[in-house]
Amino acid sequence: MLKHLLAYTPKLSYRNRDGFLYGILFPLAFSLIYLTVFSDMVTSTSFDAIQVAMVFEGNQEEVQIAEDSLSNIASIGEIDSSGNLYAIESHDTEPLIIYLPVENLDEGQSITEEYNLTGTVLVNNENNAFNIQMDIAPNKVNDLNTTVLHTILKSFTAISKGTQIAIQQAGPNPFVIQQITSALQEHGEPQFFSADQTTTQTSNFSIYIYAALAYVCIFFISISSQWITENEAHTSPQALRKVVSPIGKIPLFMANFITGTIPSLLVVYTVLGIYMVADMPIGQEYGRLFLLLTIGTLVGLSLGTATASLLKSRPNTLTAIGIALPLIFGATSGMMNTNLKFFINENMSWLNKINPVSLINDAIYYLNNYPTYAQFNQNILILLTMFILLMGVTFVGLRRDSYASL
Repeated sequence: MLKHLLAYTPKLSYRNRDGFLYGILFPLAFSLIYLTVFSDMVTSTSFDAIQVAMVFEGNQEEVQIAEDSLSNIASIGEIDSSGNLYAIESHDTEPLIIYLPVENLDEGQSITEEYNLTGTVLVNNENNAFNIQMDIAPNKVNDLNTTVLHTILKSFTAISKGTQIAIQQAGPNPFVIQQITSALQEHGEPQFFSADQTTTQTSNFSIYIYAALAYVCIFFISISSQWITENEAHTSPQALRKVVSPIGKIPLFMANFITGTIPSLLVVYTVLGIYMVADMPIGQEYGRLFLLLTIGTLVGLSLGTATASLLKSRPNTLTAIGIALPLIFGATSGMMNTNLKFFINENMSWLNKINPVSLINDAIYYLNNYPTYAQFNQNILILLTMFILLMGVTFVGLRRDSYASL
């Protein structure tokens, strides 16, 4: 019987052309749009230096220490006759930041507005605190350079403070201090680090690509929910005929699940192949990526069936839920705005631990940026557990309902 069901179920699905095309074309179109929007950002190997005004606070020695420290990533600049800020010193590679020294924040804000700089950076090195604050120009708040500047200074501050703490903890031990100082001065003159020295796998915009892949896996919720409604007598005349037939709900469901899973996986694999050809920053661990996306797709499909079997709602209602849920999962995992993901991780970390889009998104990040597979394997295990539980809920909800009349 199951063999017969597997033979004719795909024919019934393919005759529903609207649903069939929606299930294939939408995830492909969505993925291509993301590819087009973010491809330049994640594959770019260079960018113009970020131009800012910079205020230093502290005594003469403290200011000099701060300037020397920043010389690894920033260069002092001047305004030319055309009103452009350019670096005074020339180096083999372009600096990440060109700054114009100013006396105070008010002057910095005025110059920022006059010469259309990204903002004013305040470097307070009193007592060697090395605290950095940014005052971003209103018209630059959502600019790409603002995000890059924030990331650069945040990372650089953490490294500088870590080095300072290490030296302080060395105490009176001159050998430890000498070792740290020698390591910092190993290459002699300060070296500039430019964007072409980084890899696309660690791009700040990789999170959008990871979230797009994760969303495509969970997208099929609205499609799989129909596999349940097709076996509920109250949803349609066709479903009523199936209910009164001698075929049980479990074989009908399994036929739908098997024949529906195959094209869903093919769509996900196609998207992954497109991203691989386009050289998106998804890494080289293709075997583990295929495993992750396969399990992620199964979770998305089983989430749709579990939702439908529990709610027993009309098809239109389930379709609306199936469209809304992946979007909510995607938004909280950083697909639209990474700040929302960071906010949830800080205030409601449990939410993204049960969010399948976030679990897939984070797993790809772990795979590309972590030295071991421990965190990746943990997310795989969570997703597998979710799939098993959701399938269990589906089978419990598939028990035949009692009807007063048919």
